[in-house]
Amino acid sequence: MDWGIFWAIVGASVTAVGVVVAVVIFRRQTPKRSLAYFGKSGRLVAIRSDSFKVLYRDVAVAEPFLTIGTVESRSRADIGSASFDGGMPVSFDFAADVLEGSFQVTGKLSALPTARGFQILPQKIARGASAEFSFVTDGRPGRASVTNSLLDIAVQRVVPGARSKSLERLPRVAAIAATVVALAVSLSQLIRS
Repeated sequence: MDWGIFWAIVGASVTAVGVVVAVVIFRRQTPKRSLAYFGKSGRLVAIRSDSFKVLYRDVAVAEPFLTIGTVESRSRADIGSASFDGGMPVSFDFAADVLEGSFQVTGKLSALPTARGFQILPQKIARGASAEFSFVTDGRPGRASVTNSLLDIAVQRVVPGARSKSLERLPRVAAIAATVVALAVSLSQLIRS
């Protein structure tokens, strides 16, 4: 048995384990915390006619739009209620009047309606917690304008079904691992010759 090959393989293995341990420790000490949201809206009724009207509490609604969406925690750790700056909520403004009483929310986040959207109240947001929301507006809602009161925590709009950044990094990590293995094999062949 060639001891050079043995020690080259041991060295490469120890290096690979060291890199993995360092990454795991770093990720645990600095957990990424973020909220993501997405939504879509569409006409509640496609019929446009003077003889057909949508009434809400006996008042005609000129252009009713239904907006549905989700707010979710994409964090590796919980977001504590102390992370809300001064106890202020995170606000979502859709630039259209929400019909009073039409706001619905289901899930593990507490939210309240506002005149033009809704607010996520200060609370502990568990890792992976989410809420689905829906409401009807009179007029086409715009893209949500977010007032983020979370300290050092991003609130970002995402596209449903889009790949996460961690999945995008996966090929890069695999390429680095393959390079380390290739270098170990090359080193062992050099030592052998």
